[in-house]
Amino acid sequence: MSSPKAINRRQLSPLVSLALKTVGVVMILASLLDMIILPMPYNFSGDGSTQWLLNFTTQVVDRGIIPMIGIALLLAGSWIASDLGNAPQKQKMFSRYSFGRWFCLVCWVCFIY
Repeated sequence: MSSPKAINRRQLSPLVSLALKTVGVVMILASLLDMIILPMPYNFSGDGSTQWLLNFTTQVVDRGIIPMIGIALLLAGSWIASDLGNAPQKQKMFSRYSFGRWFCLVCWVCFIY
């Protein structure tokens, strides 16, 4: 009887990297879609506009942790990929792999401020 082969770290890490990146992107896109749908029905003028605006701002702040977790997962996936040597050593500023880092930075700045 032969025992099943154990999965070593080098075989599992690309799958973990891809899974982290995928979950991170899905969380970011879902939160952006949620932020677009959240203010419906719009009420910028009228009697209850101040209360509506206060409730809207509170909900946006409460849901702000989701894209931050998505950004952290995306960065963790990129870090694991670069640790394995799967990422190219020399990158152009706006190459495919660098785009994720720039996207995370822009999202981070938007959600912090």
